[in-house]
Amino acid sequence: MTRIRSIHLIGGSGIGAAVVLCALMASAGVAQAPAVATTAPAAAAAKMEFDVASVRQNKSDDPQNSNFPLGPGDVYVPNGGNFTATNLPLIIYIQFAYKVTANQAQAIRKQLPEWVLTEKYDITAKTDKHDATKDEMRLMMRSLLSERFKLVVHSETQQVPVYGLVVAKPGELGPKLAAHPASEACVNTPQEPTEDAKAPPSFTLASGFPTICGGILGMQPSTPGLVAMGARNVTMALIATTLTGVGNLGKPVLDQTGLTGKYDFLLEFAPDRRPAPGAGTDASAPLDTAGPGIEEALKQQLGLKLESTKGPVDVWIVDHVEHATEN
Repeated sequence: MTRIRSIHLIGGSGIGAAVVLCALMASAGVAQAPAVATTAPAAAAAKMEFDVASVRQNKSDDPQNSNFPLGPGDVYVPNGGNFTATNLPLIIYIQFAYKVTANQAQAIRKQLPEWVLTEKYDITAKTDKHDATKDEMRLMMRSLLSERFKLVVHSETQQVPVYGLVVAKPGELGPKLAAHPASEACVNTPQEPTEDAKAPPSFTLASGFPTICGGILGMQPSTPGLVAMGARNVTMALIATTLTGVGNLGKPVLDQTGLTGKYDFLLEFAPDRRPAPGAGTDASAPLDTAGPGIEEALKQQLGLKLESTKGPVDVWIVDHVEHATEN
């Protein structure tokens, strides 16, 4: 049975102090995917801002951290309206603020100056709205980035070559994909261990699915070297865009399954060890053959397949960005 080895949100910005992060993709020989999500937060009727904020460049080797996960899903930690992140590159804050998906990440990174990808910053901020949601925090981060880094972005839709994620056999799902039961309890907050607990909290249910809902998690593979991930109560759109990064596919993946609602799934596959397109190294390196590749795993385990086509992808265009202004 597949087990979560630690709470790891699939995505480069899935960083959080309240959850333990592990280098799932690095250990499997695959670059971590950028932050993923289905849609950007809805535009707020009024501009949302932190009441107090501090931005400082960090040139140390301090661990990268944040007080709640910055990934694309709904996994969140109550924080009393406080945002704290340490030693993260500006690109991570941008990805958090705009819910940059794996389908969008490569395009936005190509537009940015190198320092946005490499210079690290500590950001601490506070809002008097102590029950602020994760998406409200994203909107506040947009305002902060606009004020302190003069960041200006806009979005546009482009027709590009994509993979369509479709059902392999109409009306039939794989053994590791199931509609999430509406009656089943589901929480988006990681369970903290209590002082009198005799054992750490379990990260998996008896079914093998993760206990936490709303995000795609890295899990313990059955065989070393494989990539394993799973989720509960997520959309097919989130599953599809996540495959773009973890599968080293080279093209965006769009949900064309026609499956609505929320789903639970587990997926395990042998990573493609070739460099991602554009990496500038030998793309003929041999693949890992310890298990099924991602396309075969999708068919066997989820009953899904990838088809080459063209489709609309929302792209973030960076109009302007500067180094941070003084506090």
